Parts: sequence; C-alpha cells; structure tokens
Amino acid sequence: MSLHRPLQLLTKLAVTHPRPYRASFQRRWLATPVGAAEAATLPLAGIKVLDMTRVLAGTSVLTNSSAEVIKIEHPTRGDDTRAWGPPYASYTESSGKTGPGESAYFLSVNRNKKSLGLSFQHSSGVEILHRLAKDCDVLVENYLPGALKKYGMDYETLSKVNPSLIYASITGYGQSGPNSNRAGYDVMVEAEMGLMHITGHRDGPPAKVGVAITDLTTGLYTSNSVMAALLGRAKTGRGQHLDVALSDCQTASLANIASSCLISGQPDTGRWGTAHPSIVPYKGFKTKDGDVMLGGGNDRLYGVLCDCLGKPEWKSDSRFATNAQRVQNRDELERLIEEITVTKTTKEWLEVLDGSGMPYSAINDVKATLEHEHTKARNMVTEVEHESCGPMKLVSPPVKFSESKPSIRSPPPTLGQHTNEILSEMLDPEDNEKICDIADLGREDARKALEAAQKAFDSYKTWTNRERRWLIRRWADLIKENKEDLAAICTLELGKPYTEALGTVKYGTDFLDWFEGAIERQYGETIPAARANTRIFTIRQPQGVVAAITPWNSPVAMVTRKVGAAIAAGNTVVLKPAPETPLCAIAVAKLFERAGGPPGVLNIVTSSTDKSSQIGEEFTQNDIVKHLSFTGSTGVGKYLHGEASRRLIKTSMELGGNAPFIVFGDAKLDSAAEGLISSKFRSSGQTCICANRIFVHSSVIDKFAEVLEEKMNATFTFGSVWDSKVNFGPLYSAKAFEKIKAQIEDATSRGGKIISSSKSPDDHGPNFFPPTIIKGATAEMRFMKEETFGPLAFLVPFETDEEVVAMANKTNAGLASYFYTDDISRLWKVAEALQSGMVGVRVGLISACEQPFGGIKDSGVGREGGKDALDEYTEIKSITVGI
Repeated sequence: MSLHRPLQLLTKLAVTHPRPYRASFQRRWLATPVGAAEAATLPLAGIKVLDMTRVLAGTSVLTNSSAEVIKIEHPTRGDDTRAWGPPYASYTESSGKTGPGESAYFLSVNRNKKSLGLSFQHSSGVEILHRLAKDCDVLVENYLPGALKKYGMDYETLSKVNPSLIYASITGYGQSGPNSNRAGYDVMVEAEMGLMHITGHRDGPPAKVGVAITDLTTGLYTSNSVMAALLGRAKTGRGQHLDVALSDCQTASLANIASSCLISGQPDTGRWGTAHPSIVPYKGFKTKDGDVMLGGGNDRLYGVLCDCLGKPEWKSDSRFATNAQRVQNRDELERLIEEITVTKTTKEWLEVLDGSGMPYSAINDVKATLEHEHTKARNMVTEVEHESCGPMKLVSPPVKFSESKPSIRSPPPTLGQHTNEILSEMLDPEDNEKICDIADLGREDARKALEAAQKAFDSYKTWTNRERRWLIRRWADLIKENKEDLAAICTLELGKPYTEALGTVKYGTDFLDWFEGAIERQYGETIPAARANTRIFTIRQPQGVVAAITPWNSPVAMVTRKVGAAIAAGNTVVLKPAPETPLCAIAVAKLFERAGGPPGVLNIVTSSTDKSSQIGEEFTQNDIVKHLSFTGSTGVGKYLHGEASRRLIKTSMELGGNAPFIVFGDAKLDSAAEGLISSKFRSSGQTCICANRIFVHSSVIDKFAEVLEEKMNATFTFGSVWDSKVNFGPLYSAKAFEKIKAQIEDATSRGGKIISSSKSPDDHGPNFFPPTIIKGATAEMRFMKEETFGPLAFLVPFETDEEVVAMANKTNAGLASYFYTDDISRLWKVAEALQSGMVGVRVGLISACEQPFGGIKDSGVGREGGKDALDEYTEIKSITVGI
C-alpha cells in the first residue's frame, strides 16, 4: 500500500480557515514479529535498518543475524528486481492479485524484510523517512553520489537528525575518484576490474560468472563493515558514513591473483576454466555421463589420486612426481587422467573416491545441489508460506550459531505489504494529538459552494445518461484502485480497524456500481389519454442542487451512497461531511475530480461542530437547494426536515434506530448468535442498524448467552488497528465511551448482570470498550429508550410472540428489525408485524446496494439504494401533446 498518498493529502490540508484536526484513538504498539523469541538471541537483534538499495543484496546478511530491515520501495513499481523474470512465483487465486507473480530474483534476496511503499520525491515521504531514520541504526543506499541530497536523504542531513546513524553508501565506483558519477552495474565492474578477464575456458572468450558475485561480495563487505561500525558506535556513541564501492570490493576479491601480479610485476596468466593456475591436477574432468572435480593439492594427495585411478606408477614418473613438474606438463597429465575418468560414470567415480581422503566432488547443476543429501542434512532449504503466492522454498541462512538459530522468520514481502505496520506508530497519534489543519468553513463559504454547484448544474444537466454513466464508472474504478489509501485514511481519522475500513470502501463502491447500471434505466412512461386528440408521457429530470450531510461512522460508503445517487441522476452536490471524518470525503471528492468530474458538480464544505449549524441553516434556507439529504441523529434530522419544509423542498432523512433482535425458542442458537455478532458488533456497535434490544425466549436465554459468549471469544481479535487480523476497534470518541458506561451503570443498578466482557489487552486507549453481554435486562432500563451505538448486548427475556412484538414496536424508531425462527408461519406474521423499514430474518446483515435502505416513524423518510435509488433525486415531468 502506498501510504505516501494519504500523507500527501494530509500535508495539503492547511487552508484558509484552519482548525486542528485530531485522531480519535490511542497509540497501539506493533505486534511481536514471528520468530521473535529465537531471533532475540542473534547478534543484531533489535538493530533497525532502512534498506534504500535497488537490486543489491547488501542487507540480506544483516537480516540473517536478526536485524529488522525495512525495504523502501517505489509504491507502484517496487524494487527493480520485482520485474526480473521469468521465472515468477505465481499469485494464488485467493490473493486477489494480478500479474505474473513475484520474481524469483527478488524472492532470493529479500526474505526477513518488510516492504514500505513510499515515494521520497514528495515532501511528506521525506518527512516519513526522516522520522524513520531518526529511530533506526543503519541506513543502506545505492544512489549515485549526491543524488539524495536534493531530497534531504544524504548522510550530511540525516546525521544531524540521528548522530548515531550508520549510513552505508553502495555505489559502482565510490563517493570519490574519476568514475564516481558513473552508473556501475556489477557486470560492468566485473569487466573493468579484472574478474571477467580471468573467468572462462582456457582458450575461450571472457565470461560472466554465473552468479552476481560482485554484488554478493560487496554485500558481505558492507555487512561486515556495518557490524564493525556498530561496535565502534558502542564505544563512541557516534555513527559514521561507510563509502562502499563495487569496484573496490571486486578488486579486493582478486586476492591471490592480484597479489601475484603485484609481486611479479607481470600480467595475470589469463583464464583457467575449472583449473588452478599453479596446482595440478586441480580441475574438472569429464566422466561417462557428466563431470567430476578432482583436487590434488599436494604430492600426497596426488599419490592418492594415482592409486584411485589405478596408476600408482605415475607417482614416481619424472614428468609428474612434484607439483612443479606437473604444472610444467599440465596438458599431458590432464589428458591422461581424462582418458581414464571417461570410462566410468560420475556416480561410480564418487564410490571409488569415497573414503580415500582425496578432495573430490561431482559437478552438479543447481537443482541437483538443492536436492543434495548434504544440502538437506544442513537444512539449507526452507519452505515458507508467502502471503500472495502460497507455499514456496527458499535457500536458508548459511551460518549456524551454537546459541541461537538464524532462520527465515518471514517470507519475502509483497510490494508495500508492511506499510501500515511500519507507519502505524507514527500514524496512530495519542488522543487529541493534532494530525493536520482542516478548513473550518461557515455560512458564507456554504453559500459560495451552493452557487458554484448551481453554475455547474446549468451545464451538467445537459449531459446524456451515457456520459454520466461513464463518469460514475471511472469514479468507482479509481476508488477501487485507491482502496488501500482510502481505508488507511478511514482508519487514521476514525480508529476503524484497517481490514474493516477496506470493507466499508468496498461497500461504498458497490453503490457506485449499482448507480452506474441504473443511470440508463431511468425510464419515463406512456400513459393512455382519455381524450383522443392528446398523448401523454412522462420523463424524469434531475432536481438541481442537492445539499447532503453525512455521518462519521462509515465515511466512504455514506458519501458514495448519497452523493453517488444524486450525481448519477444528473444533479450537482454540496456535501458537508461529519466534523469527525472530513478526510475520507475530501479524498473521495478528489478521485471524482480525477475521474473527470466537472468543477462544481461535487463540492465539499468542512466545518467544526460549532459551525455546523451555520451550514445547516444555509442548506435549509438558500433557494438554490432543491433537495436536502441527511444521515444522522433523529433530533438533528427532525430540525432540518422542519426547516426545509418551510420552503417545501424535498428531503431524504436516514435517522437513528433502536433495532430489536428477537431469538424465538425454536431458533438455531448457533446461527442466531452469529447473526447477532454481525448485527450488534460490527464497527464496534456504531451503526444505525445495529441490534440494540435483544429479546430472547426465556426457555433458551441461558443457553443462548453461553453460545453467544463462546462465539464472541472465538470471533474477535484485538490489537493495532493496522493489523490485518484485528477486527474490533475503539469507539470514535470519549463522549461515546461515556454513554456506554452510563448505560451499563444504569443496567447494573437495576439488576442487570455482566456475564461476559471479551478479554483484551489494556493498551487500546481510553476509547476502547470490549464486546459485552448483559443479562437480566428489563424494559425500564435506559438502553430500551435510546440507541446504544456501542458494543453492549442487553438480553431481555420474553414469553409469547405477542409480547415480544409489542416490546419490539414500543419505540419511536423504525429503521431495522431482526429475528430468528424456524417456524414458517411465525416468519411471515412477525416480519409483517414489526414496525421498521427493513427486517432481517435469519440474517444479521441487511444492507446492500440493491436493497432500498431507510426507515419509518422517527427513523426518517425516503430510501437509498435499490432499484428506485435514483428516483429520489429526480422529478417526474408529465408532458401532454395535442395531435
């Protein structure tokens, strides 16, 4: 996920009438990583590394020693090696990812790392990296000298941010010297710095080594130097800059050959294939079916080889008795040996040489190496479960420690996989910590927005249905493409768990998909006329400017469900999002603009709670507004509806609920408990259609409470809201928390008993309240009269159908109802008797784009969604034609 984009949005929200915008939930610490107990005993446990390298494997050794390495990748392309294939590890069907998969090259050098998708070319990305660099121990980068200075990511800048930082720069030719500004890929360095010249067959052309030996060598030198610098820092407290050049590391790896040239003053002796330039016999020899490597490193071992070959007389042969003689007669001796080795298979020679004391080996291909019995015995291949590709095998860390166990603690990451986790601490501010500044607009600003919408309507109303359809399609597609970013913003400003936030984004795009399909189905009618000389037909036309007000609890879906329908029908909109969650609305509007939405068609007016009444007054009193659509509390909705009625404008009101949830004696209790969990506890109980009053037949109430408690404990996972496994988060505010406490105190003072409160850690912040069951609830308690909007399940016993239906209907609210029964006769009777706009029978989820959403009584007027969704935002015009 490329969280630089949400942060980029946040940095741009300082506007003309700023107000501090604060998060609604407490900091949560990251979960302990897999394998942490074992990893803690390794040398670099607790060392934090930022890996800004592209291609290089320089930090892999550090991960083997348990350093925590965060790989900084381009948010859309990722590391260059992600595209280096085939082969690729294919994505599983369940991953939802498209494309060829993860490249084998990338997988090979990025185990035990975390991936952060981030663009540091933007100021917000640099800010994030500075914050990460401030707390890290090591930073490794491989950009050209000076390239990072313009982004403030050079050593000089970061050493001021973190004086103890070990900053390793890996380049082709180093930070100084005549070639320092040349791009230095490993193959070019191997060519220029001698390795390629000495690699290949004796009489053949120069050859590239079959593995990235210069990269690997440089990685080893870098890792060792980092460890040395860390030891130095332990003494001085200061970090330092490590200037690592591939060219230097390659030159150093020439080792004995370089030493020979320096001492003799002569050029090297060229290419030797598998042979050794100064030891004979020491090379690969052909067998009947392959090759075998033989190493007669001294006169004694040469004698052993002679015995194995069945040629003991060669030991005293004057041509071959000493190594100097063998080097002088290399060609002849190697020819004689190969005349014998080709007479047996490789396996037969291995059996002959076994136990002889002679250094020997088969020359295996890579597959045979990985399947080698010794490779297996040394546990050099590990199977891991990759998030998107399923099971895969990787090469294990090579060095074994006596007191600890290096391992592949986590498989190579998908692009941006750990962005949420890595940034969760800096994106999870303490309660009331300022995130950014948001425009605190008032009545005059709302008026200007309405005028802009009216001006836009004059042209937008002429768009054809198909033109509007493609606009909605592009908008929906962009929201889907940016779903992770929108979910992250939702989590940031509301505290909703990230996984749940992804769900609300999908719910929002479902409505746009539905509206897009409905646009070209806004049919008129032909009506038979009573007079023979006339014809009558109807058409549907957009109403004009729609003023919309959305709540905080589902800040993406509430916008698309309301605004999407209005715009799809041909209207323009001025939207006031909830003061608690303005960022999602701004982001959705920005994506509408990117989709090609004309200026003025969708306008956002943000305000504090104090100024919200000003916006409401302008919406209800300005003649430009032709439709007022509101989702929120019953009290505010009634006031707005009353004010709007003074001008006889149309309203859509989706107001509060107090949903009954009935479990009859014949219900399947497992199914009913699962349905209640879905209805009562999603979004921590903060939706208008959450079950509020739970009526359970007295014959099953004890058993139902047991089943419900068991399923609750098995269902919920608590922790950081950024953790993909967490599915229950905090309440949105301290005010909501206090309301929950008040209802519990009221219930327990009247005889209610808390029989279950899901176990959870104590560090989820002051607004966290766990799912709780209260038994022994009665009709006199406070929860019966007011919407809870929290994770409290009050269980009320009942005896008869008539009694429970009467209790269920004894409320001014009429939004949703639920019940569970297996009696088909009761099913129909109760569904028809319950006074609510929506009824769920044997289900806990009743909201869907294809379904009309809305209530009766004090729960509102009008419907959102369903086949008539766009009709709410159109007027029927009747046309009579004389003929």
